[in-house]
Amino acid sequence: MDKNLKLTESVTINASRAEVWKALTDRDTIEQFMWGTHATSDWKVGSSITFEGVYQGKPYKDKGTILKFEKEKQLKYTFLGGGIEDKAENYSIITYDLSGKDGKTTMAVTQEGAKDREALEHSKQGWKSILGNLKKILEK
Repeated sequence: MDKNLKLTESVTINASRAEVWKALTDRDTIEQFMWGTHATSDWKVGSSITFEGVYQGKPYKDKGTILKFEKEKQLKYTFLGGGIEDKAENYSIITYDLSGKDGKTTMAVTQEGAKDREALEHSKQGWKSILGNLKKILEK
């Protein structure tokens, strides 16, 4: 895992920070914008977070630990995708930052760490899709 590989993607959503935050931490909404992924966590610092689903016909279970939970501002967690050896240096760090006012929220997602540049580019495309899905859901 190369900790120097980093990406940030962002989107502005016509929704309040409270609405965006709720979507980020609500299992049913996560399932809608993350292609059917089931996320499980109690959303407390130090607690686990898991992401389960089926990708290209194969079940997966990714995991991490909540590092920061600042309501309507920042959610940060470690992340280990399936098929990667479970050791500390293989975890990425995912951070969601929310800002904005007057019913508009800018959400930035930062991923620190990837296996290589190809994996980082794959992640970048995934985050663009996820953010687009979230925007569509919240702006209905």
